Formats: sequence, structure tokens, C-alpha cells
Amino acid sequence: IQNLSGTGAERSGEARRRMSLDLVEAWKHMLIRAMVGDLLGTGEVGVKLW
Repeated sequence: IQNLSGTGAERSGEARRRMSLDLVEAWKHMLIRAMVGDLLGTGEVGVKLW
């Protein structure tokens, strides 16, 4: 029983880590899109097109 609960805790921990990583990736993409849009001079429109 201890082994099963241990693996379950590890799995939930990994899921949480993956979720936070996905959030970081999403933020990175948003920032990159915003910067690219500004560089192209399209601003918000460029972000929406992406």
C-alpha cells in the first residue's frame, strides 16, 4: 500500500511540474509573439494573427 501511495504522490507531483512548465512555455510564446509584433510594427494585430 505504501508503494502505491508513493507512486501516486510522485505522479501528482510530476503532473503539477508539467502544468507549471506548460504555463511557462505559454508565457514565453506570448512574450515572443508580442516582441515580434512590436518589431514588425503591427503591435496587437500581430499578436492576434499569431
